[in-house]
Amino acid sequence: MGTHLLARNLLSGQVSEVSALNLRVLEFCDDLRTLEEHADGVRNSLGPGAAALNIPRSLGKLLELGLLMEEACTRCELDGADDLGDAPTPIEWLTIPTRNRTDVLERGLYSYSQNFARFGRKPKILVSDDSDLHNIRQENVTALARLVKNTGLEIYYCDDACREELAAAISDHSGVPIEIVRRACCNSGHEADRYGANRNTLLLCTAGSLILSVDDDTVCRMAEPVNHSRLRADAVVLSGDIDVTSTALFPDQRELQVAISETQADILASHETLLGRPLVGYLGRLPPGTYIDTKDICSHLADALHQRQGRIGITFNGQWGTLGVNNLAQLMMTRPPSLHRPGAFVGNELQITPPGIRFSANPTICHGGFCMSTFIGIDNRSVLPPFPAKFRNEDGIFGTLLSVCSPHTFMVMCRFACYTILPVSVRFVRPFAFAFPT
Repeated sequence: MGTHLLARNLLSGQVSEVSALNLRVLEFCDDLRTLEEHADGVRNSLGPGAAALNIPRSLGKLLELGLLMEEACTRCELDGADDLGDAPTPIEWLTIPTRNRTDVLERGLYSYSQNFARFGRKPKILVSDDSDLHNIRQENVTALARLVKNTGLEIYYCDDACREELAAAISDHSGVPIEIVRRACCNSGHEADRYGANRNTLLLCTAGSLILSVDDDTVCRMAEPVNHSRLRADAVVLSGDIDVTSTALFPDQRELQVAISETQADILASHETLLGRPLVGYLGRLPPGTYIDTKDICSHLADALHQRQGRIGITFNGQWGTLGVNNLAQLMMTRPPSLHRPGAFVGNELQITPPGIRFSANPTICHGGFCMSTFIGIDNRSVLPPFPAKFRNEDGIFGTLLSVCSPHTFMVMCRFACYTILPVSVRFVRPFAFAFPT
């Protein structure tokens, strides 16, 4: 009698006794295929030794034990489901946190106004200004007034005084001590890294709406790489990875421009088709025949589909232009197929903010994680964790908190990347202990 092992179905919790052979067959069945396709794949993987095995019988046994999930389970029997949810909800607000960058703010907002005009969109704009000096805030107000006059945008403005009023009102209404509320959204006057407080103000002021939050150093120019590996043009990916993006770096802007293709697309619509939708609803409304890639799906995401739970609470775009890669650790952590191209180094020095593109080839549903984006769609109609009030990477920490505090809230990396440009370049000497591909 052959060796038998215990296998636990993470969805149902059922434990089954499985032969070593059947378990080996199961290891090759990590994506959606017909039983015949799985059998062919197992034979190809096992080689000549597979001829003596009854692989169809093994697959049948695994199916009987519930250790092979049928496509109907993964797609939650989406055809004819009665809980597909409503049609997409329009994004009501574009929110922008800003600080000490009037020219950058005006340039970015103008680019979004052009996209809105092209596609007949009229969202409200909320700018939360955390600039250090009064004269800079006045310059920002003047620039926003100019934009209202030239573009017809409906712009609302919030500064330190507004945040203080907001904090007092929240404290009076909720009974939460004013010190706690001020810590979350106000400028204490002595902290350099207070980006999260500015973002919390935007969340509080737009509660009950879908929003798209973009940084002030972004421009509404959408693009994707010209040559990259894509499953299929219409594919949707379900992934358990923390970071579902790939990053390509280039020696200069000219090489980056050659490697990407810019496109005219409604940036709000690219988020609205996803944001706030039930997971089942979004997948159920995909066109018939859409390929859903589950090769990297995790048990938590599969369980959410099986139990018909979960909503898409966050959407985000990739980035192209200057990615803000500003230390060696970030450079080393970029995922394949990162292109540390010839020319990125000059002698023994690396320009730490080389142009590049961080993207996902197909819309990808995931948990999100520590690395987020400067373009974030947020379903602000339910309780959300706050952004950490100080320090950088506040958006990444917010994504991690959301996945922990609201485990059935999922995130989607949209297909197109949007343009961002930072005002400075930093150079760093390469230590001999690190070896980078060229």
